[in-house]
Amino acid sequence: MKSIINKQTSIQGAAESDEKVGYFELCKSCLNVPAEGGFDVITMSARLKVIDKLHGEEVSLEDAEYNTLRECVESMKWAIIHKDLVEFVEYIKEAVQEAPAKPQTPQKA
Repeated sequence: MKSIINKQTSIQGAAESDEKVGYFELCKSCLNVPAEGGFDVITMSARLKVIDKLHGEEVSLEDAEYNTLRECVESMKWAIIHKDLVEFVEYIKEAVQEAPAKPQTPQKA
């Protein structure tokens, strides 16, 4: 599993808003860009599974979900030049592997 944090960027959101774009919004933008010819149902389902998890401050993705996201982020063509986009792509490419949960050992009295 990989863990992704919804970091905030200095990239301006909608024109009439003062809100800045976070990593999850950038992820959603990447996942919504179709390959040439559009989406097949299998690809659509895989991407929707990731999109559905992108809320809150942090998300854990299974390896297949992470690979779907990483491929979309790496292939994204951006309409602007911004240092935060470079940092975002590098962050996604180097997502942190979550440590496996340690089994609970009973406490001795």
